[in-house]
Amino acid sequence: MHTNRRQFLKLAGTAAAVGCATPSSKKRRAEGPPLPGGNPGNTDIEVDTGWPEDTGDLPDQDDAPVLADPGHGLPDSIPGNLTTSSHGDEDLFLSVLSGELPEDITGHIWLVHPMPPGEGHPVFAGAGRIVRLDLGPDGFNASLRVARTPCYYADIATVGSSNGYSTIEMIRSSLTLGARNLANTAFVTLDDDRVFVTYDGGRPYELDPAENALATAVGWNSEWVGAMPGWMDMLMPHPFPMIMSTAHPAADGDTLFTVEYNLEILGNAPWTRVLRWNGRGALESWSVKDQFGRDVAIEQSVHQMVVSDDFVIIVDTAFVVELEALLGDSTMRAQSPETVIWVVRRDDMVSSAESVVATRVQVPLEVTHLSCDKANPGGEITLYLGHTPGSDASEFLEFGDITYSGQTVRNDLVGIPASPSDLGAIGLLRINGNTGQVLEHTVMRDERLWGGPALCTEPPADADGRIRTQYWASLGISPELRLSRIEAAYADHPYRHVDLDDLPEDAYPSTLVKVDTSGPEIVDSWAFPAGRMCLSPQWVPGGTEGYLVTTMVSDDYDTEGSSGCEVWVFDCANLGQGPIARLGHTELNFPFTLHTAYTRTAEPRSSTYMVSVRSDTAAAVGRQNDAVKNLFESSIYPHFE
Repeated sequence: MHTNRRQFLKLAGTAAAVGCATPSSKKRRAEGPPLPGGNPGNTDIEVDTGWPEDTGDLPDQDDAPVLADPGHGLPDSIPGNLTTSSHGDEDLFLSVLSGELPEDITGHIWLVHPMPPGEGHPVFAGAGRIVRLDLGPDGFNASLRVARTPCYYADIATVGSSNGYSTIEMIRSSLTLGARNLANTAFVTLDDDRVFVTYDGGRPYELDPAENALATAVGWNSEWVGAMPGWMDMLMPHPFPMIMSTAHPAADGDTLFTVEYNLEILGNAPWTRVLRWNGRGALESWSVKDQFGRDVAIEQSVHQMVVSDDFVIIVDTAFVVELEALLGDSTMRAQSPETVIWVVRRDDMVSSAESVVATRVQVPLEVTHLSCDKANPGGEITLYLGHTPGSDASEFLEFGDITYSGQTVRNDLVGIPASPSDLGAIGLLRINGNTGQVLEHTVMRDERLWGGPALCTEPPADADGRIRTQYWASLGISPELRLSRIEAAYADHPYRHVDLDDLPEDAYPSTLVKVDTSGPEIVDSWAFPAGRMCLSPQWVPGGTEGYLVTTMVSDDYDTEGSSGCEVWVFDCANLGQGPIARLGHTELNFPFTLHTAYTRTAEPRSSTYMVSVRSDTAAAVGRQNDAVKNLFESSIYPHFE
């Protein structure tokens, strides 16, 4: 099955290719720098430029689009900048380094990244920093703001004390204060003007869009159960309880759907709750039961859930939450090769009921991210799945880790996720929401999906409530990130597509793909040059099909006006031609960026909903010693009053 790197480059478009194949395009000899991996014997390599045959050897310069220089020539290695970041608030103007911005690009992109904590910890274990990009044809204003939750101030104030926080795997907690809400993963928007930053291990936080600052938590502590057993609360009343939720709540207009669950730990029986919020008042919640009346148990996590007109879909995602790390137990657990989906009827979520019954669906292959059509004709649910088989997003490079080839990993890469051990896939899943019957599960694999499909963005659904197009970023695969312990853990994966012995020995590039969901089928793509990593794509309106704005991280210190961390813009109507603009600033310093959102406006927050930090924590703080009480009075409450 495996093709070599040169074949892949010809397929996907790369360093030498300007575009993707079209029925009327011609081929010409590649010019410029050699292909990554070399060209033994200086053999002529045919690549598809995407230039129409009837225009001669070169396109008419008057009609040719202005494209950005994609920056070839870097070493074919993983950027060390993925693990480094500035750590404060900044306001920067990102100017055009190459190419040209379209006149009609407007609105605001929200992206978030953890600030890498260093000391060998996973990059995802750092406090969040929110980036608001104000789009315009002359450049982008970038507002970078640290996500200052109440526990953020507690963490700073207790460094070196007995109440201080420590990081174990991706969990940062204090024995006396509780768990950190790092607010570092994703966003959800209500009515296109209310923006919330999210985290798998805590409540969503609403922002004031104009200030790019946290305004309030969603739900009072008393409205959430918390992950620790009740007997622990009696012994250690945490002002900041650990809450297992989802980084991707689902929104329908002005209504937010989210979830809370508990894993089996310390004698705590697992349970799941589905929650609904109208954006103004109290949270509504229902216990989720199976058809036999038993509490639904989440085995891994609910990294993402989705909602349609008639159903709430809760997915047990391939992102293992290893709470046993808090007890000092081993945390190397492989993801389940099957995906379990729980379907709840929205009509059953009535105020007079305490619980709802969920229908269980199970399909092969892991899922981390997905999308859902809004419409449910005949009770049918259509899901678009990012399958990540043999990939472990909860495992990161550690000091002394050994690659598959016996090399010790680079110290500057410690903390970033390991490469997958199998080829990714995109799935189309249709199920009967009332019965759970699987009507269709189509899986499409393509070598442009190595290291993916990882992060997704899409235009709004059409008038029929259907998602027609998606854009996925794949991270590629690299010998520097292929860990022997990961490949050993997934050696016996029951749905393995590429044998371990046939995994690529050369690096495959980070790639953007455009997917027609009806197939599903990749209809356009662009592969990033060696040494450049594509992250955090976001679709924005404009042009004929919209624009795609992504972050790009590299160790390029030679491009004038750039720090190596940049923002790139693509025309969705011709993704394969490459970026139309590159933007940057010499002081822009972000690491492994995560999810995004788009809003047309960024006006001051108008909602009056507010969870008082003092009132929210008063009961737990009142049971603490004087040192903790003084901590809240001096270092936490003043920031919120």
